Amino acid sequence: MKDEELRKQVSNFEQASKNITKKRALEEIENIANSGSDKAWYWLGILYLDGNRWSADIPKGISALKSASELGNKAAMNSLSWRYWNGQQVPRNRELGASYAKLAAEQGVSLAALTYGRARLRGIGVDQDKADAFYWIEEAAKNSDTEAAQKLGAADAKADLALLYLKGDGCSKAPDKYLELIQQSAEEGSEFGHFLFGRELMLGETIDQDVNASRKHLTAAASAGMPEAQYVLAVLLEGDQYGFNEKDAAFNWLQLAAEQGDSNSQRELGHRYKRGISTNTDFVKAFEWYLKSAQQGDVSAALNVGNFYHAGSGTPIDLVKACEWWRKGAEAGNELCRLNLADAERLMNSVSEDRTQEGEYTSNMMTRPARKTIKSLGQVCQWCGEDVAGEDIWEDFFCSPAHFYLWLDRQ
Repeated sequence: MKDEELRKQVSNFEQASKNITKKRALEEIENIANSGSDKAWYWLGILYLDGNRWSADIPKGISALKSASELGNKAAMNSLSWRYWNGQQVPRNRELGASYAKLAAEQGVSLAALTYGRARLRGIGVDQDKADAFYWIEEAAKNSDTEAAQKLGAADAKADLALLYLKGDGCSKAPDKYLELIQQSAEEGSEFGHFLFGRELMLGETIDQDVNASRKHLTAAASAGMPEAQYVLAVLLEGDQYGFNEKDAAFNWLQLAAEQGDSNSQRELGHRYKRGISTNTDFVKAFEWYLKSAQQGDVSAALNVGNFYHAGSGTPIDLVKACEWWRKGAEAGNELCRLNLADAERLMNSVSEDRTQEGEYTSNMMTRPARKTIKSLGQVCQWCGEDVAGEDIWEDFFCSPAHFYLWLDRQ
C-alpha cells in the first residue's frame, strides 16, 4: 500500500500546475517517508532537487537523499555519489562521492561501481589500489542492472576494463581480452568503446584494418562530443592513406575538438591556419591555436610558438619569448627546439647591436647574402622538403629557423 500511495503522490506532484498543489503532494510523500519508506525519502529528495518544474530546495533534497541512503536505498546512494563527485547542486567533494559510490556499488549499481573503480584506479578521493579498481570495474561491466542508464554504465565499464587488460593495471595483460571488450562496449553504445574500437580499426595493427567501419564508430563517439574521437576522426578523414581525403570535414571536427581543449586538435588547427588548408591563411589564428596547445605541453606546438615569436608571424617579434618556448621544447627532448635555442642564443650574443629593446630584435640577424639566396628558392622547405607558405622568410622557405641554419651550414 505504501508503494501505491507513493506512486500516486509522485504522479500528483508531476501533474500539478501550481506550487501550492505540488507542496501538498510533497507533504504526503514526506508522511510516507517518515513511516520508514526509503523509496519515499528518495523521491522526496529528487523532487526537492528538481528545479526545472518548481522552486528547488537543495538542502532539503540532499537531506532526503541521505535519509534514503541510510535506509539502504541504492538509487539514493548513486545519486549522492555523482552529485558529490561532479559537484552537481553541491560543492564538489570527491571523498564523499567515492564513499557513496562504494555503498551503491556494493549493492550492484553499475554506474557507481564504475565511478568507484575509476576513483581507486587514479587515487582520487580514496587510496589508489589498481587491483581493487580492476575488481570494481569488472563488477560494473557485468551489467546486473536493467535500466538503460545502468546498461550504458556497464558498456563504459567494459571500455575501461579493456584498457586495464591492455596495460596490465591490477591484472595480467590480455590483448585479446582488450579487443573483445572494446568491441562489446561499442556494440552496447559506449562512446568510449566506439572511440577505442574505431581507432583500432583505423590503425589495423591489432585487428584487420576496416576504414569504413572505423569511420562509423569514430563518428558515433565524435557526434557524442568526445574530443579525442573528433581528433582521430579528423586524422582518418584527411589522411590520403585512408582513402577519404575530406579535408574540409576534417577541419570542422578539429575545430570542435580544439574548442573543447584538445591539445592535439589545437596544434593541428594551428598548422591549417598557417598553411591555408580548408581555410584562409591566418597567422594570428595559427599563433593563437599553437599557443593554446603549447600551454598544455605539446612539444610540436611549442616549437611553432617559438618560431612565430622569432619571425613575428601573427604576433610581435620577441626573441626572449621565442627562446622560452624553444627551451621548454628542448627540455622535453625536441631536437629542433634545441637547435633553434642554441642558434638564437649564439646570434643574440654576437649581434647585440641589432636589438631594439628588451625582448625584441631586428631581422638583420641574417646576413644580406643569406637573404638574397633564400629569396631565390621555391615554396618548399629546403631542409626537409615539406610544403610551406607565408609571407615572412621563415614561413616561406623553412619549417623553422633551425632548418634554415642547418641548410645554411651546407651552402
